[in-house]
Amino acid sequence: MLTSFIYPPEAIPADHSSSPFVAVSWLYTSQPVLGTAAASGQNDEDRKTVAIFTRLSWRRALSELFAQGAFQSRNRNWALLSLLVVGAILLAVYLVALLIAYLLVRTITKTVNRLSRATRNIATGDFSVRIATRARDQVGDLARSFDSMAASLESTLQDRAAKELLDREIEQARMIAQKLLPGPDAEVPGLRTTAFFEPVAQMGGDYYDFLATRSGEPAIAIGDVSGHGLPTALLVAAAKAALETLLESGESGNGLFRKLNGLLHRSTDTRNYMTLALATIRADGQVELTNAGHPPPYLLSNGSVRSLELPAFPLGLFAGKEFPTRSYPFVPGDRLVFYTDGIIECRDREDDAFGFERFEDVLKLHATAPIPELKRAILEAVAGHCATGVFDDDRTLLICERL
Repeated sequence: MLTSFIYPPEAIPADHSSSPFVAVSWLYTSQPVLGTAAASGQNDEDRKTVAIFTRLSWRRALSELFAQGAFQSRNRNWALLSLLVVGAILLAVYLVALLIAYLLVRTITKTVNRLSRATRNIATGDFSVRIATRARDQVGDLARSFDSMAASLESTLQDRAAKELLDREIEQARMIAQKLLPGPDAEVPGLRTTAFFEPVAQMGGDYYDFLATRSGEPAIAIGDVSGHGLPTALLVAAAKAALETLLESGESGNGLFRKLNGLLHRSTDTRNYMTLALATIRADGQVELTNAGHPPPYLLSNGSVRSLELPAFPLGLFAGKEFPTRSYPFVPGDRLVFYTDGIIECRDREDDAFGFERFEDVLKLHATAPIPELKRAILEAVAGHCATGVFDDDRTLLICERL
């Protein structure tokens, strides 16, 4: 330890000899101390400077300390023992702190290394990796958050894969459902036809078909299953298969609808039902119509418009119901117009439905127009009424003209 002082010559201490553990040395110089002469009123040439330096020797200080009487004999031994005990305690504390620091660093390093490896696994697409640490520090919390994130990502990917598989299956089902329906300009013996079908969902509940009886007479079917989606499409497919089978077996009219109603009632609950209208074109110039809760078709003959109303319950709603059947004249040039409620119930911005009156007005105005023009006029009137362009239900329109 070195200490230095600057004194003028007359300010040098009288006793500057070295103590037993302090070495004192001083240096005399003739250089003046700047500013001291001005403060005392003397010339700078008359002032001299002395520098005194002291050095402290800790070894000599300790030797002199223990050489005094305070630490002799037994007191000195107790003092040494106390120092040794304190030193041992401090050493033990130091070693324990060193061990704790080592364990903490080792735990943190291990967890961080596992986090690093897990992050690389995540980057390669392996979301099953987990750290599963038991540490309770902040790094442990970070590791548990990482495990939670990895589990969430893995679950999300599994859900996404399942959804993609379901979407593919639904797309295949939609394609199959579309193939169950005839084309917009299907060829039917003895009839000129045109159709329009627009589902509101991927798989709609509307159904239309051109069938044949066992004797070969053409039959026109149009229906609407409650709801949308895959269950509705399955019910449409079941109804189509059952209807074809019953027609080929010779069933018709009320008997056919009773059997079909029993089948749908056993296969579904009351939330799923189907409206259906079936028109069989007889060779004797008549059309036999059977209806189960479907909107009544219109008969256009010589410019007149007639609603063929046959009120009844839908299929599948109640067991043991009867379904009305009636025949109407249907000669060459006459037309039948079938539709679903998606056309009638289309609403404008004021929530006003298109309705039967507007529909009949369009039919009367274009009753004798070619059936493609009649179809276009109906669809344009519906689209013009529904100004938003958003439809809440499937829309199906079917027009048949007897040749």
